Amino acid sequence: MECSHKCAETNSTFTVFVFRFRVPWLYRTVHQMHHQHHVPFALAAQDASSAELLSLLLLALSSAWVLGCHPLSETLFHFLNSWLAVEDHCGYNLPWALHKLLPYMGGAPYHQTHHKKQSTNFAPYFTHWDYLFGTYCKSALHFHSE
Repeated sequence: MECSHKCAETNSTFTVFVFRFRVPWLYRTVHQMHHQHHVPFALAAQDASSAELLSLLLLALSSAWVLGCHPLSETLFHFLNSWLAVEDHCGYNLPWALHKLLPYMGGAPYHQTHHKKQSTNFAPYFTHWDYLFGTYCKSALHFHSE
């Protein structure tokens, strides 16, 4: 489990630094396609450019390899990564959502705010990066409740 957390933190850190400092050509050519959906839905989690999907895959695989993760830890990380991506884009603030159990996780409200206000809430998992960089924005958006 520790290795899964380290992989998630590595991916979160990378994403924040790349998009927080908004390398303009990188944002336009790699990530902007994902933001065509201002109101995310579950399938939008993987609606990204080929370059972004490939770079995220390579980052996930290489971070697990560099950290020396056990294959079960790596499998758990990839499962959680996929789960959180769909949960963050589903448009529902589900009662069993991980961000309700772990307050430092963003969740769907946090990520939908990112899709509405693209200069906020960059971190894919942990909100502390956005607190540190001053890009955290509390969600005031309407959500469906299950």
